[in-house]
Amino acid sequence: TEIYTLSLHDALPIYRVVITARSHVAVAATDGQRLVEIAVPADSRVRNALMSQDGQWVYGISDISGEQEIWQFAADGSDKRKQLTDNATALRMNLYLSPNGRYLAHDDYDGNVWLLDLKRGRDKKIITQGEGLGPYADIVWSGDSNFIALTKAEMGKNRSQIVLYSLDSNQAQALTTDKYESFSPSFSKDGDWLYFLSNRKFVSTPSSPWGDRNMGPMFNKRTEVFAIALNQQARFAFQKPNELMSQREEKSADEIETEVDWEGLSARLWQVPIAAGNYSSLQLGEDKFYLLDSDVASGKSSLKVVKFNPLKPKLDIFAADVGAFTLSNDSKKLFIRKQSKQAKEMLIVDAGDKLAKELDNAKVQVQNWQLAIQPAAEWQQMFEDAWLMHRDSFYDKKMRGVDWQQAKVKYQPLVDRLTDRHELNDVFKM
Repeated sequence: TEIYTLSLHDALPIYRVVITARSHVAVAATDGQRLVEIAVPADSRVRNALMSQDGQWVYGISDISGEQEIWQFAADGSDKRKQLTDNATALRMNLYLSPNGRYLAHDDYDGNVWLLDLKRGRDKKIITQGEGLGPYADIVWSGDSNFIALTKAEMGKNRSQIVLYSLDSNQAQALTTDKYESFSPSFSKDGDWLYFLSNRKFVSTPSSPWGDRNMGPMFNKRTEVFAIALNQQARFAFQKPNELMSQREEKSADEIETEVDWEGLSARLWQVPIAAGNYSSLQLGEDKFYLLDSDVASGKSSLKVVKFNPLKPKLDIFAADVGAFTLSNDSKKLFIRKQSKQAKEMLIVDAGDKLAKELDNAKVQVQNWQLAIQPAAEWQQMFEDAWLMHRDSFYDKKMRGVDWQQAKVKYQPLVDRLTDRHELNDVFKM
């Protein structure tokens, strides 16, 4: 099964997608332009690739140096690359590029979040005390690149919380309680609001644990949509108008700046008046927001849209059979990956109110991508990757007394003698 990591890029007149498959990276579009494969050494792996805001580079996590570091590669397929970090002490998880293109936020297996300044070449730790053992569920940027919101499962806390971090003041504050699970933060385009999802609706189905063949109650459709006013002047998009409300001042894109009044921030909480559901992946546009809604019984999910309407907000279906989606930075396009067909169908469509019926010209063109596989080099890379993952994720940092470097020296020569993939498994079992 191919695993895709996708990044929607809108700096150029066309919209493109960065695809990672089997350690290879390609840049694809819908308009028939050639698919560009990024030049990566055959014995190394690149994952979690995304494109720079100017379209010149592709960033990714790679083991070219022997450690999992952040690299940049030429987006035109030429053999130009540069190592951006050299401080890996744990498995790096994901990359998150700021809208202005200057910063890369990234997290690690130990529960830390880092900020890489691409202009100065500095990488610093900004968030600690995460539970780790996997990636942060969400890390998102404000439109002006001055704030980061993330879903943090903190050590010692019962449930995940929304945390806001300021780059200018190097300040972080939890905005939600750990009494409820909160996740999927998204900044409004005007910079005044931080929306998020939270499981706060509890209706038992069935209503009691007694009865014939009753396996106990479950809580379906727990998730509701909330928003926190980042400053005291913010006006809620779903607030019903009254005679005390002044005319709303429209801001141009260049004038939008995220301002945060930290005092009393958590108390400025509003709820979007729509029914609860099994929501995830909240993303805000200019005058609407999108989210995924899943059905517990069938396991199928659909993409839904809610327009900013203070009088009668409505939850509408944008498209059925959606496994994942991404809204472009300018809110004009949606990348959609279908849930069926092994999630291989990918589309770039207009971010409207409903998916168009004619989609022939919306399909991401990847049918001509042919992967040049060198099994011997691939097996070497898999051995390196397994060695690194065991070293960085094993529960005992001292490897229970095993000299892990010496174990690599002992067993890696056997990889040169392999004749098929199953024999690599035999090496791993030694």
